[in-house]
Amino acid sequence: MSKGLRISPLGGTGDAFPETLRNADDGTINAIAERFSQKVQDQAEGRGRPTNKTPMHFLYIGFIALALPNARIIHCRRDPRDLCFSCYRQLFSHTGPEFTYDFDELARYHGLYTRLMKHWHRVLPDRILDVDYEQVVEDLEGEAKRILAFCNLPWQETCLEFHAGLRTVRTASNLQVRRPIYTSAVGSWRPYERHLKPLFDLLEK
Repeated sequence: MSKGLRISPLGGTGDAFPETLRNADDGTINAIAERFSQKVQDQAEGRGRPTNKTPMHFLYIGFIALALPNARIIHCRRDPRDLCFSCYRQLFSHTGPEFTYDFDELARYHGLYTRLMKHWHRVLPDRILDVDYEQVVEDLEGEAKRILAFCNLPWQETCLEFHAGLRTVRTASNLQVRRPIYTSAVGSWRPYERHLKPLFDLLEK
């Protein structure tokens, strides 16, 4: 399973999240938020509003909402079959999520993720926007405008030319972001359905 996020910038115990915040006061939380915001701002180099795209952030939505009250959270969803197959076939670095290499672990993790997101929606109904991958590839402009409206940002035509950006990409999607939007990843599990059936059976439990 995922290694815990370490939030101990103030000389704390170094315990994994969320234990390190169990007894944190407002000053501690504000200091953590300030350090994180400064780091992100430095990386953005003054270019507009910073974003942080990390799939495992769903674990920390409660803390993000508490520490960064102005943050808007975009929840990207995808067909569980495509999502789990994409994770399973990806060879991550040595620090990557180990649960993706086992059908049982992968299905269990997806189930826990689904339950946790339902919880966050109940307690933070106005802070999270669900965006479906399938809708994005079908209607990029419409979905991009919906996301920008949620973030109180104006529309720009360059949003449709994301693939032309020159910034460095260090994630597993480094090749995809250099291509215009495409639909071939929708239903990518179908040619391997027979081999993936044990995984799909687990997802339905």
